[in-house]
Amino acid sequence: MRQKKNSGRFYSNLIVVSFFLLAVFYTIWNIFISSSNIFSLIALERASSPIEALLKKEEDRYQYLYAKKQQIDENPNFFMKKFATEYMQMQRPNEKIIILPKSLWFKKPEDDTSDESSK
Repeated sequence: MRQKKNSGRFYSNLIVVSFFLLAVFYTIWNIFISSSNIFSLIALERASSPIEALLKKEEDRYQYLYAKKQQIDENPNFFMKKFATEYMQMQRPNEKIIILPKSLWFKKPEDDTSDESSK
C-alpha cells in the first residue's frame, strides 16, 4: 500500500517558515537599512541634545523676564524712577547720583577669605 504525500502539511510549514523569514528580513531592514534606521535615530538624538539645552535656557530666561514684568506691573512708579536714575542718569533737585562699577556692588566670597587670613 502506498502512502499519500501529505502536501497540505508541507505547504502550511512553508507558509509559516516564509512568514517568519519575511518578518526577520523586515526587522533587519528597519534596523539597519531603512531611512529611519538605528544610526540615523542616534544621530538625531545627539543633534537634539543641544537644542533641548538651548530650549531650557530660553524657558528659564522667559520665566525671569515674565517675573520681572509682573514686578513692573505691580509697582510701575518704582521702576520708572529706577530707570530714570540708572539708565538716563537723571536726578531730582538736591540729589547726587554716584555710579559705581559693578565690581563694587557685591563683595565676592573670595574677598572674605583673604580678609580673614590677613588678620
